Amino acid sequence: MRKKILGFVFLILLLLLGSYFALAVYYREGFSAGTWINQVYCTGKSIEEVNSELLAGNPYMEIILYNGEETETFSLQEIDLEMDYTTGLTSLMRLQNPFLWITNLWNHVDVGGSGERAFHAEISWDDFLFSKELAKLSLVTEGNLDTDEHEVSIQKTADGYRLKDTMLHCLDQKALQTAIEQAVAAQESQLDISPYYYDMPYTDAQQKIMALWQKVDAFQNRDLIYDMGDTDVKIGGAVCADFILLDENGDFSLDENGNLQIDEEAVSDFIEQLADEFDTFDGKREFTTSEGNHITVEGGNYGCLIDRKTEKEYLINAIKDGVEEKHIPVYKRVEKVRGKNDIGDTYIEINLSKQHMYYYEAGKLLEDTPIVTGNMARRRDTPAGVYYVYYKQRNRTLKGPGYSSFVKYWMAVYRGIGIHDASWRDEFGGDIYKTEGSHGCINTPTDVMIRLYDQVEKGTPVVMFYE
Repeated sequence: MRKKILGFVFLILLLLLGSYFALAVYYREGFSAGTWINQVYCTGKSIEEVNSELLAGNPYMEIILYNGEETETFSLQEIDLEMDYTTGLTSLMRLQNPFLWITNLWNHVDVGGSGERAFHAEISWDDFLFSKELAKLSLVTEGNLDTDEHEVSIQKTADGYRLKDTMLHCLDQKALQTAIEQAVAAQESQLDISPYYYDMPYTDAQQKIMALWQKVDAFQNRDLIYDMGDTDVKIGGAVCADFILLDENGDFSLDENGNLQIDEEAVSDFIEQLADEFDTFDGKREFTTSEGNHITVEGGNYGCLIDRKTEKEYLINAIKDGVEEKHIPVYKRVEKVRGKNDIGDTYIEINLSKQHMYYYEAGKLLEDTPIVTGNMARRRDTPAGVYYVYYKQRNRTLKGPGYSSFVKYWMAVYRGIGIHDASWRDEFGGDIYKTEGSHGCINTPTDVMIRLYDQVEKGTPVVMFYE
C-alpha cells in the first residue's frame, strides 16, 4: 500500500515536472507568464505578435507645438514616420529565463505600466520630409527666423504706415528642429517651443526709427469720426497716413522740434472728396416710387452743402491738436435729414406723369390723391427735381399774368410754384394737365389740402418726377 502511494506521488511529481519543463520550452519562443508591456498582455506571445499589438495600440500621429499664445499640429504622417519595438522586445526577452517562469506568478513583469516610463519604440523618419513639414508651420513662417536679415523700418501700406520689426521674437529654427526631433523620438504629444524665441538688441539707428514710429503711430491712430448722417467716416490710419508731409526724398518732413508736419494739400483733397460724395444739393438721387419703380431724380433746391473751407480749417487744427471726437461738419445749407439718402422717410411724392401725389410720414402713407399740375400745351410744365416746403400760408391770392386765384391752403415749393387747393376744379388726375393744367402749381383737392396743410412741416422734401 505504501509503495502504491509513493508510486502515485512520484507519478504526480513527474507529471508536474514535465509540465513545468514543457512550459519552459513554450516560453522560450514567447514571453513568460505574467508579462505586461505598455498595458498589453504578452504571455506566450512572440516578439512579432507583441510588436504588432504595441504598434496598433500606439497611433502616434502628431505632436502639438505651442508658444504660450498659439498652438499648431506637426503631422507625423507627412514625414513617413516608422515605429518598431523589435529591438527593445528582443532585449527584454533575453533577460527572461524561461526555466524560471514560475517566479512571474508572484512577481509580475510589468514594463511601461501604471506609474512607469513607457516602453518606447525605435522611431525613424524621412529627414527631407521632416524639414519640409517644419517649413510649412505658420509658427515658423510667421516668425522672425534667425536666418532672416533683421531690420527695423516704417513702411506704407493700404491701411496706413506700419512698423516692420524683425528684431523681436526671433526663432532659432535649428534649435527648434532639434527639439522637435527629440520630442518625436521620445513620443511626446506636446512641445513648448517658447524657449526657442529670443529678442535681438537694437542699434542706435534702429532706436531712432523706433522713436519716429511712436510719432507716426500716434499721428495716424486717432478716434476722429465724421458724422455724415446715415454714415460715419472714420479718419483712420489709411486716411491720416496721407496727411503726413513728406520731403522730396519721400522721407518724413519734421519741423525744428522734430515733430511730423501736416500735408495741408492732402487734407484739402480729402475734404473735397468728402463733400463731393455727400453734398446732395442740385444733385442726382436714386428714388423708389410708390409703384416700386427705381428712378433717378435730378435737380431741385433741396439738399445739403458742406462748408468746405471751414471743414479744411477744422480738420487741420484737429490733427494738430490731437482731437478725438465724433464731428458733424459745418454746412452752408443743411436739411432735416443728412447723408446720401437725405429724403428720409417723411416726404411728399408727386408723380407728374401719372398726376398723383402721396404723402409719407415716418414711412407710413397718410395721403394718396390725384392732382393737376402745369399745363404742358402752354409750356408751363411743373419742374421735376427734389424740392422742399419752404413756406406755408392760409388764405392767399395767387397772382400772375392774366390770372388771380384765391386759395385757402398754400405750401410753397419752388419760386412761385406750390401745392394748394383748387376749388374751381371738379376733376383731378388723368390727362387734364396736358391742355387744361395749372400755371405750374400742384392743384390738390380741398379735402386733402385741409389735412395735408396740418400734417406737413416746413422743410419736408418734395420729390417730383416724370416717368
